[in-house]
Amino acid sequence: MSLRQALTYHLLVPGAIFAVLLVVGVPLGTAFFVGMMAGCMSMMVMMMGGGQGNRSDRDNEPTSGTR
Repeated sequence: MSLRQALTYHLLVPGAIFAVLLVVGVPLGTAFFVGMMAGCMSMMVMMMGGGQGNRSDRDNEPTSGTR
């Protein structure tokens, strides 16, 4: 994971959600909490799907028992 990805998923995504919620009129504490939770969720999703893009070459390999 690069520094750019970490900053995006830990700071920019939650910060944007926090700002949007404040503009809509959500109370400060609630907007902060929801922004933090969104940052955690986005980071988890990014970490779960991060290694799958490099495995496209495995689809062409024969599986065991088939030729």
